[in-house]
Amino acid sequence: MALLIVLGFWAIGAHNRLKALRRGVLGAFATLTGALAARRAAVLEAVGAVPPSVAPGVDEADPPAAPSLHRAQTAEALRHAAQQAAAAQAAAIARPLGRGRLGSLSMAEEVFEQALAGWLGASSGEAAGQPARWAAADLDLAIARQAFNVAVESHNRALRQPPASLLAALLGFRELVPLSAGPGLVASPPSGEAPARLGSDPIRAA
Repeated sequence: MALLIVLGFWAIGAHNRLKALRRGVLGAFATLTGALAARRAAVLEAVGAVPPSVAPGVDEADPPAAPSLHRAQTAEALRHAAQQAAAAQAAAIARPLGRGRLGSLSMAEEVFEQALAGWLGASSGEAAGQPARWAAADLDLAIARQAFNVAVESHNRALRQPPASLLAALLGFRELVPLSAGPGLVASPPSGEAPARLGSDPIRAA
């Protein structure tokens, strides 16, 4: 009888801990989604500020026009990727812990980052540096993504630890997917210098 009581108290405590870790993930996710939306808006604003300089019917084989055409095409691809990422984010917000929602968001953000890299490559020498709003959004997203990934790793680690792993399986707790895409944290540039472009390497959760 005493053993059953001890097991009961342990199960209640383990369940409460798992729920607390899940709440931590949800809180970090709410911050992350705001940062993702703000960063996409800042990027698209900067993209719209760079004139495509492409006239209808331009021949792609014409060398002088080809760079402008390529820049316009990569900008359109970036806008499409942003729309897909926004749709994946909306689906994840509706059910953050639903099966596959976080994974789909992570994949959509990876596609967005690839499209952004393509536009930056095509716009080399054309765009006038990274705007302050974009740089600030990069930093905010990097911080939010790190906090989210740390919360996800803490949640997943708890699910893998026996004997809590058995209770987690019985209660339907599942491991969650961290967000690998997005800017990384870098040192602040010296005073008076333009903000450096933040890299897209993932932040590893501690």
